[in-house]
Amino acid sequence: MSEPRFGRILSPDDRDGNFPMAAEQPAAITRLPYYYRVTGPILDQNPYNACVGYAWSQQLQTSPIMTRSGPSGLDIYKAAMEIDEFPWRWPEDRGTSVRAGVKWLQGQGRIERYVWAQSIYDIRDWIQTFGSVVLGSEWKQNMSTPDNNGFLNCTGQVVGGHAYLLMGFSNRRQAFRITNSWGRDWGDWGRAWLRYEDAAALLRQGEACAAIEKQV
Repeated sequence: MSEPRFGRILSPDDRDGNFPMAAEQPAAITRLPYYYRVTGPILDQNPYNACVGYAWSQQLQTSPIMTRSGPSGLDIYKAAMEIDEFPWRWPEDRGTSVRAGVKWLQGQGRIERYVWAQSIYDIRDWIQTFGSVVLGSEWKQNMSTPDNNGFLNCTGQVVGGHAYLLMGFSNRRQAFRITNSWGRDWGDWGRAWLRYEDAAALLRQGEACAAIEKQV
């Protein structure tokens, strides 16, 4: 695996609360002890700070629809930089926001709309009933190498902002299954476990967004 790159920039917007994941959920859910979405090929964002684009590209390639016809992670990243609120533009390669990535996908007709999580329980229900979730968060130094059991160690100084896909959960492990964008050599073939308590802490300083997709 080459040196990890990041690229997610926090972009708070109070209006996100008007579009909650919970409002889309059925009135009654038979909650399962574990659930995993099927993902497409593990992606690798190197050498770019394009995690936002790659997280959304991975989301499009994950069940239930598993769109394989593009756009690429780099395409999404470049396009998001054109519509975000930050002053730089490609090829500066300085990152973008989770919102800019999904907003561009909506503008392209790739998705119908997008919603935001208020808690890890929203995320867990969404994975079971609708699909995967993109989490944008701080990334701490010791998260970059999962431990021998495949868990992220969410300690150390903040080394960047990162976006990655939550595509499964296990209540026995009390953790989400993540798919990263650092290639198959990272973690367990590109995946790792993120404890619920760590996900909750990261979400308080970050954002979790899901797309309601179209078949294209």
